[in-house]
Amino acid sequence: METMELKKMIHDTLNDRDLSVSEIPDLDLYMDQIISLINHAFEENKRDPEAKVVTKTMINNYTKEGLLPPAKGKKYTLEHMLRLMIVLSMKNTLSLGDIKIVMQNLSETDDYSVDSLKDSYTSYLQLKQQIRESVGDAICCLIDVEMLDPSQKKDLLLLLLGFTSMADEMKRVAEKMIDTYFKGESK
Repeated sequence: METMELKKMIHDTLNDRDLSVSEIPDLDLYMDQIISLINHAFEENKRDPEAKVVTKTMINNYTKEGLLPPAKGKKYTLEHMLRLMIVLSMKNTLSLGDIKIVMQNLSETDDYSVDSLKDSYTSYLQLKQQIRESVGDAICCLIDVEMLDPSQKKDLLLLLLGFTSMADEMKRVAEKMIDTYFKGESK
């Protein structure tokens, strides 16, 4: 593997698909419609083509755990969809217990509304795009500065260790933020 090929792979990987607020229907949906919408939207993001991004069991468990409010009848509102998107954004890094603390705390704030949730999610997607670009550039710069050779397994191992270390450090910061700003405020 050449350096340019590795850099392209890094940028391509960081350019995954998101589901914007405008793509989320502002009408109530049945669970099967939610599952179809999300799994279709994130099809290209999956590592394993057979994997599902979201399932009925996941939605039911998130509801049972208090991450999502119960469905209204058998339908899910825009609020459900936004909360689900937030949960899905955090679930690969944070424990469901930590996500529950954040979601409960969010629901208890005075300014909590679907509009504020839409604004927060939209801002998050913009921030995520900025993070993608800066992280990709930083990784490529690191490859150049350290003169890493992707044809050398030891250099690839060094990059992998660096990535996992970075992910662990960011997870620890996120957990500390939850402990500091959300735990004490949640009922």
